[in-house]
Amino acid sequence: MGCLFALLLPTTPALADGGLRVTADATYTVKDDKVKVVVDFTVTNLTPNKTSGYQIIQYYYPGISISVHEEAKNVKGSQGASIRRNKKRDGYREVNIRFPNLYYQRTDKFRVTFDLPGAEPRSETSDIRVNPAYVWFYALAWGDKGRSSVDIKIPSDFTTWVQGGKSDRIVKDGFIIYRAEDLDPAEWWLVVRADQPDALEVTEVTAGDEKLTVKSWPGDDEWRTQVTDMLATGVPVLEELTGLDWPVEGSLEVTEVGIGDLEGYGGIFIDAQSGIRMTETLDDHLTVHEAAHAYFNQTFSIERWITEGFADEYAARTLRELGYAPLSPDPVSVGDDAAVELNLWFFPGRRDEETEATEAYGYNTSWTVVRRLMDDVGEENMRLVMDSVDEDLIAYRGEGDPERENMATDWKRFLDLLEEVGGADQADYLYRQYVASDAQVRMLDERKVTRADYQKLVDEGGEWNVPIVIRDPMAEWKFETATERMVDARKLLGLRTQLIAKADALGLTPPPSLEAAYDSAQTGFRDAEALALAQIRATDQLAAAQERLNAPRDFFTQVGLWREDPGIPFMSARTAFEADQMDLVEKRTIDSTAMITGALAIGRQRVLWAAVGLALVLLTITLIVLIRRRNKRRKVVVDSTALDVTTNGHHPETTTERPDDDLVRGNYPTLVSDRLDDDLTFGESDDPTG
Repeated sequence: MGCLFALLLPTTPALADGGLRVTADATYTVKDDKVKVVVDFTVTNLTPNKTSGYQIIQYYYPGISISVHEEAKNVKGSQGASIRRNKKRDGYREVNIRFPNLYYQRTDKFRVTFDLPGAEPRSETSDIRVNPAYVWFYALAWGDKGRSSVDIKIPSDFTTWVQGGKSDRIVKDGFIIYRAEDLDPAEWWLVVRADQPDALEVTEVTAGDEKLTVKSWPGDDEWRTQVTDMLATGVPVLEELTGLDWPVEGSLEVTEVGIGDLEGYGGIFIDAQSGIRMTETLDDHLTVHEAAHAYFNQTFSIERWITEGFADEYAARTLRELGYAPLSPDPVSVGDDAAVELNLWFFPGRRDEETEATEAYGYNTSWTVVRRLMDDVGEENMRLVMDSVDEDLIAYRGEGDPERENMATDWKRFLDLLEEVGGADQADYLYRQYVASDAQVRMLDERKVTRADYQKLVDEGGEWNVPIVIRDPMAEWKFETATERMVDARKLLGLRTQLIAKADALGLTPPPSLEAAYDSAQTGFRDAEALALAQIRATDQLAAAQERLNAPRDFFTQVGLWREDPGIPFMSARTAFEADQMDLVEKRTIDSTAMITGALAIGRQRVLWAAVGLALVLLTITLIVLIRRRNKRRKVVVDSTALDVTTNGHHPETTTERPDDDLVRGNYPTLVSDRLDDDLTFGESDDPTG
């Protein structure tokens, strides 16, 4: 760090490898439009004198050389030190400081001061910014390891943030002070940012129905005008293209920051509450890109390539709608040295040439993949995909409204949505080409096989929708579980085939309950399988009852079914089947079959009783005839004494003699009053009692 000269006493000069101890205490103070730097040095010569023969060699240091900021201005030395050379190097300034010759064990103190002036916005020579609203600079240290300290003083009305080496924060005498001691200047550095929000110029922006607030540096009218105009016209177009509601409640704030503030990035979307920090760069694509991050952020997807690719693509489409020339990503190749699988593209911990190249590859490749996906599915279908992401809807759809998923949108869920909702054909290829690591490609292979099996199940199910018990593990990429459950689903579909065939043979339509049980299966198919078996059993019962009903019947069965119709409970059983009342089907088929089965005994009983009745009737008739015949035989010829025939008041005499044959007609005797034989005449009776 120091330059070594030797004074030879008495006469011989010599150079030696000695040592110079350097202690340096630096103070950075933010003041007005610059950072003033004061470095107090204490130097001690540790190179001892040397005797060589008759000569004494004295070693001394006439000065030291230090490196300061490339942006340093007004570099001065004091207290006996002077600046002999101040030369710009690659990324720093080399400053040679001259002080009185410093001999062995002598100590000298001096001061070096310089300014770090705040450059104008969009300066190409300096990233340091110091204005009433914003401060950005970086601090270095000097001196030997362990003999270096730094104080950084910022007015306390600023909000401060530092990054880099270790430091302690205190507030004293109206300043926020960051103090670092016992440093290793070769390793220590600190980036300092300070904001004074009240000093920013505030512009309210109306973008369609949305409100934004632009906060710019005092005096940077060019940036303020271009950003506000772009947001006012671009946000409504962006909202229309995405088809999504503006996700920010209240006013989204866009704040101007220095170009060195964001580690080489043009802007950063923090969140909907903290808003956007965007560099002073004038770039319309950048402005809309950052506004697009209101949609495409960690809430949308946890994959960096998805959010950055969509922000770039929709910013480009917005500008095209506004009449700008088309924008496209730079060409990329997976063979580039900087190439990285997009799923492994993360924010770098540092920015150097290697990470810069990787970042450029990541941004361009993300944009390339998203653009090709947009071309594949189309803007309208991509709106459906984005709406599904926004609403947390499952990719694998079933009956009714899609279920909601309690999971972040990673590369896997996004691929499912692209194919299931967006109808993408190229997504799997693009993933394999640009997105997935080797291990993830093996996951894609397993997914491809399982999805083919899933699609086959969809086709086999026809109008029956695949239930959530299968769709859920598909969405979670639990392919082994999904495969096992698809085996169970196919068993149920086999039972459905049996059921339909049996129902068709009966001229019946199966009730919709089995389809509903399949579609709504939450944990398994046990309940649906039990229902299917119950319905199949019911068709078997109906078939058996129908066969019994249509079978030929013997005489006694027909007699037993007189005024009875077993078809009535059978038809009731058919109605019960289509009404999904399987218990009633069993009851009614039993009733129908039992009616036919019981009719045989009933018929026999009826015939028996009929025979008995007929026999009784015949017996009765026979008895009646016999009785009547007997009664007729008992009616003999009329006894004359029994006749009470009055003729002119006299009673004829009675006789027991058989009447003449002329008075008998047939087998029965009769009395004739109007026709008598000539020899029978009636005259007056001699009986005085007459």
